[in-house]
Order: sequence, then structure tokens, then C-alpha cells
Amino acid sequence: MTGRVKDYDRKFRIVVDQDSTTAVKGENYLEFDEWQTIKGGWSYADVPVTVKNSEALDEVERNLVLRLLPSEDFTLAIPQWFDLSGMLGE
Repeated sequence: MTGRVKDYDRKFRIVVDQDSTTAVKGENYLEFDEWQTIKGGWSYADVPVTVKNSEALDEVERNLVLRLLPSEDFTLAIPQWFDLSGMLGE
């Protein structure tokens, strides 16, 4: 997201990327509010996401991929991120 720090609250939207996510809502993570707020005078916001652990994760890996969406208050400087895990020697 891009934008200067303002003295008023601004909204942004973050959603689960259904095309890239293998985690199951309710089983691997809890639903969260997709509309979040950056408080006036702040340059960031914490986004609370509850990830659930289970024995099933010992058998299969699950990914939870989140996507920022533009709002009236913010634009996206980089419209899409790519998986870089293979480039990092992982």
C-alpha cells in the first residue's frame, strides 16, 4: 500500500487469496474482519489472524495466503506478489 501518514483513520482491505490458499477456514484458521484500520498518525496496523494447529498438519502442509486490496484510502504500488520461496534456498 502507498500513502503518507495522515492525522485521521484510514481503512484498508485484506482477504484470503482463494486461488493460492490450501488452508481450510474454521479448521486451519479463523475467519477475520477483512476491513482493517490504520489509525491516524500511524504508518502501520496489526492484522489479527488466528491460525489453528492440529495433528493433521503433521501429515499435510497448508498455506494461508493473504491479499491486500485497494481502498478509497490506499492504492497498491505493487499489484501482485509472487512466491519467492524457491529463490531463497528453501
